Amino acid sequence: MPSRRALVLSLMVMTVSGSGVGAQLPFRVTNVTWEMDASVLQSRAYRSEAHTHEVLFCVNSWEKTPLQDGTDRITIIQVTRERSGGRHAITVGGQCLDPFGKSLPTIHTHADGNCQFSEADLTAIVARGAPFDGIQCGDRYFVWTFAWHILAIATTAERDKLRR
Repeated sequence: MPSRRALVLSLMVMTVSGSGVGAQLPFRVTNVTWEMDASVLQSRAYRSEAHTHEVLFCVNSWEKTPLQDGTDRITIIQVTRERSGGRHAITVGGQCLDPFGKSLPTIHTHADGNCQFSEADLTAIVARGAPFDGIQCGDRYFVWTFAWHILAIATTAERDKLRR
């Protein structure tokens, strides 16, 4: 079974080589950052309880800005604490929805400081289809992913498996 890193690299190589764009990626790279006050509040929230159990936060407000270098920037403006979970697990369920019932982005903490998405995390992210989702694994340490990205990796892995 190829490693996750190998799958990501093969996806990028296959996508770029098949797109005819040379060294350019066929999608915009997105960076996630924080508005200063929101960042301070989130760090404080993490320190207050994340060492004992996972905590789910809903991202209620953010801005997406296309930058001149061809990337996009998401700036998180407001996050609210939704609920706590177990030591190594939390489910989103029907939480973190906008007024129209669409999934809002989420952040959940990992009490042990592990910054990797679990299989359950990845499955939930794809099922929800929010604009982005993250794990907080330290006061100011986050990893981010996108449902479309997970689907692209899974599709490439399945295609590779069928070719064997």
